[in-house]
Amino acid sequence: MAALPVNLPILSAAAAAIAAGVVLANFVVASCDLSLRFRRDPPKRHFEGKVVWIVGASQGLGRALAVTWAARGARLVLSSRNGETLGRLKDQLVRDNATMRDGDVAIVPFDITDTFDNVQRAADAAFAAFGAGDDGRGGGIDYVVYNAGASQHARVEDTRHDVAVKLVQMNLMGQMAVARAVLPHLLEQGHGHHVVVASMAALVPSPGQAVYAAAKSAVRAYFLSMATELYARGIRVSVVCPGPVDAGDDGSGSRMVYGCDGLMEQKNKKKSGARVSLDVFTTLTLRAIYHEMDEVMISNHPVLLMGYLTRYLGGFAMWVLKKVGPGRVRQLETGSGTGYDVGNMMRERR
Repeated sequence: MAALPVNLPILSAAAAAIAAGVVLANFVVASCDLSLRFRRDPPKRHFEGKVVWIVGASQGLGRALAVTWAARGARLVLSSRNGETLGRLKDQLVRDNATMRDGDVAIVPFDITDTFDNVQRAADAAFAAFGAGDDGRGGGIDYVVYNAGASQHARVEDTRHDVAVKLVQMNLMGQMAVARAVLPHLLEQGHGHHVVVASMAALVPSPGQAVYAAAKSAVRAYFLSMATELYARGIRVSVVCPGPVDAGDDGSGSRMVYGCDGLMEQKNKKKSGARVSLDVFTTLTLRAIYHEMDEVMISNHPVLLMGYLTRYLGGFAMWVLKKVGPGRVRQLETGSGTGYDVGNMMRERR
């Protein structure tokens, strides 16, 4: 019986269509860029015994990362301005993790907007927190996490210059100060990984958050440039760009953001369906770190979609943002919406 003829072009087209369908299906349900989605999670014990310094650990994403790393056996240095809050977090971590001892968590309170000398003293203290002990576990720091900062909900035209300066100090200059202070330590030990919690606003123009977006864009550029200089000397950088994340109730009270005149309580407290859960955020962040990825996006749609459009179809992305921009600013100012519902933003534009 004669063999049936094989039509290779048709088979190739069918295979390509199936592959494209798989990619599209994954993109629709993704909470991150596909390069991260298709990577495997780190082995369960990969971070065991590693030393992690989290700058901005008292609440939100920094606190969630501390809880996740503690559960994976890491030793932690916790920093923020509020030493009392850090103390309560330390007690919780030791209480909730059977293998964690009191000596596995150190507290180094400081303000990243302080003088560089004080930031340097904090960095020195963090690197000295775990000297070699009787159990033979060494000191130093394997991962430095840059999470401190503050967001913004205000129009460009209404934002006072001194408020803009504070935002830049917290979201850019403070991060640069910590990075410069730790760099001699990392180079001396011959390894180290900067983990920078930036924002999707570093990639996508963000109506109502112009100063915040500028600072996050700059901090992203700073650390990625550092990566190109120091990779050969053992220094790694991972810039994590989250969109909206459901930080939950960590006992820290209402979320504070910067308005046009200074700190204010965020107007809209409604949880948006666009928000990524904390579990998803921490899982994907540790996955990116494990694979030493330079930069990742962690967000649900529509913010993730806008990240891709900005990257590959910049002109079209700007057209969309100009349409929704006025409505988004209004939502952030008045609390009439979450700032992520495209339909509502279109209706509120003016």
